[in-house]
Amino acid sequence: MNEPILTTISVVVAAAVVAVLVIALVRSAGERGMQRFARMHGLDRISGADDASDAEQQSIDATLRRAIITRARWTAGIGALGVAAIALICLLVPDLFAAPYWTLPLIAVLYLSIVVASATSSTLSAVRERHAAGPRVARLDSPSLTDYVPPIELVSMRITAGLALVASVTLVVLLVALPDVADRATGIWSAASAAITLAALFVVVESVVRLIVSNPRRASTEHALQWDDALRSSTIRGLVNLPTVLAMLVGLFVASQLSSLLEPAGIVVVMVAFLVFPGIVLTLAIIAAANSPELYYLKRLWPEQATRVDASFRTQSVEEHARS
Repeated sequence: MNEPILTTISVVVAAAVVAVLVIALVRSAGERGMQRFARMHGLDRISGADDASDAEQQSIDATLRRAIITRARWTAGIGALGVAAIALICLLVPDLFAAPYWTLPLIAVLYLSIVVASATSSTLSAVRERHAAGPRVARLDSPSLTDYVPPIELVSMRITAGLALVASVTLVVLLVALPDVADRATGIWSAASAAITLAALFVVVESVVRLIVSNPRRASTEHALQWDDALRSSTIRGLVNLPTVLAMLVGLFVASQLSSLLEPAGIVVVMVAFLVFPGIVLTLAIIAAANSPELYYLKRLWPEQATRVDASFRTQSVEEHARS
């Protein structure tokens, strides 16, 4: 398959991925999306009870929709830049498609554009909420980061990011130390860029999630406070997962570069990397998913509501089992 065809396929697939993400985000801002968000996070929707309840729920929905639409716009804009970057890489990088793992840098560029969009929208929303006017409801406790996101997800982010950074530094050292390395400057630039990008994202995410946690709560009732906590938890969990996936991509990219430096042992390095990085991410994701991470904040901050939700789920399961 020649380069123009591969270039076209790469650009079309990247554009399709961005389009699907934007459409999914926009759809999640609709009424069904609000209901799905409420079910996933164990929340009640109180619209229809009275005029005051309707107004309160409409205000809550508007806040959530605004956050979703903001993210969709940033995803569309920066995602388009990512697609353009992929097109330029395909056109300008010599012998790109001859490399055995040529899809990795393209996937990393596309994912990075989505990451930047998500981090930017979350940061702007956090800053806007921090300075927004409105009534505040007081609470006796001061939630911490681990009240909103399971510790295992934080551990996953830090472990994978640390491993990927160590691998990147190792690659740079080998490129500098080993003699007769082809394209030494390009390899060093690529490895250093990957490490710097990952480190920068890690620092940004760690800073933004703490900003979100420390934000004052713009809520006038307990019901609004629950929704505010759910939105914070959802946003923080989404941000925490960004460096984890990018670290996996960086680790695989570094392993592919090491394979050419350490032949024939490089094959073993690649095999180990392709097992270790996805294995860590997948294992920790399974462990986290088994514990209903969407409801984690509820168990930490609203235990009575969590108990009621658990009882409701058990009742539904029994009824479904009886019907079957």
